[in-house]
Amino acid sequence: MSNRTIPILFYLKTNPNGSVEFISSSKDTDEIVRQQAGLIDKDVVGENIVNYTRLTPVKGGCEWVSVLCIDIAGDIPNTLKRQGAEI
Repeated sequence: MSNRTIPILFYLKTNPNGSVEFISSSKDTDEIVRQQAGLIDKDVVGENIVNYTRLTPVKGGCEWVSVLCIDIAGDIPNTLKRQGAEI
């Protein structure tokens, strides 16, 4: 199975209510992939569609809300089946 490379841009926002929002995504990273082509080499380029986390302070701790959607690309299920059959 090929290695994966997932280019990601990060954003952090602190809100007046004390909550913190963290967002990362591969959106608009085509230029970064071109610039890093030598390092990426033969890796399959995956995509972090969205990674969102919000932490809000509450009495006794914090409230955690998060969403994650990643496409690691490639035909992993069939690759795993083929590798299993070879054992």
